[in-house]
Amino acid sequence: MLLPLRIFFQGQDGSPQFFDGKLNPFLLFFPVFAFVQMRDDPDEIKIEKKVLLAYSLLYFSFAFFSSSLRIRYISPIIPPLVILSIFGVRKAIFFAGRLDSPVRRNMAYLIVIGGIGTAIGMNARYIVDQFRYVRPFDYLSGKVSRDQYIERYRPEYPVMQFINKNLPANAKVLFIFMGNRGYYCDRCYVFDMVRNKSMIANIIKNTHNPEALANILRKNGITHILTNISILNRWATAIFKRQDIEALRLFFQRYTQVAYSKNGYFLFSLCYKDRRN
Repeated sequence: MLLPLRIFFQGQDGSPQFFDGKLNPFLLFFPVFAFVQMRDDPDEIKIEKKVLLAYSLLYFSFAFFSSSLRIRYISPIIPPLVILSIFGVRKAIFFAGRLDSPVRRNMAYLIVIGGIGTAIGMNARYIVDQFRYVRPFDYLSGKVSRDQYIERYRPEYPVMQFINKNLPANAKVLFIFMGNRGYYCDRCYVFDMVRNKSMIANIIKNTHNPEALANILRKNGITHILTNISILNRWATAIFKRQDIEALRLFFQRYTQVAYSKNGYFLFSLCYKDRRN
């Protein structure tokens, strides 16, 4: 129930647990003032405010009930919230100006101006932090190459380069724990996780047999496997029983061969026969 509030206060870039992004909390506070004593507003302004609010709530509901909540999924509601925030600031300034006492009026103005300044300051700090993280001048000045710059933020990029340069055109790569990212891969690829269900886990749990896993992958045209090996190991330990972990280990030992690895990402080529034979 608190998720709609948490996205404004707990958002963190790069963390799916915390919505993979940030929203300024003043986008939650300022719109509230837009609807204070709305009966005094002109009819066209009332309609506009209601439409913006309805759109924001409806779009948020679609994103909230359709998928895991991420800031990028609800980003279309940001412009309406900004517009409502401006309405709210205007209404707050209007109410402040109607106060009889000069002291109270000046204090109200200071609070409103302070809120606006804090909101802008939070945005400015976020932009500066992003600039420090992205470090665009390293690339623009030629200090680092394009490939080095991409690898800084996408550690799987060297493996993608190897795939593009060395795998045949008809190769088909199974991505396991790649964060649903296929950036820069010029070969056909499929994801192991579909709707939060793992094909590998399903086969292992049903067959307990490394050979069966290899055969099913071949029937699906899989020629290579790309995975983040540390995440794969933690995942297997967490969800599999001992016999299933052994079956998965034997699969990689007997039916795959390391083609390339870097930065913790391993590309395995699928063998057509048990390597013991």
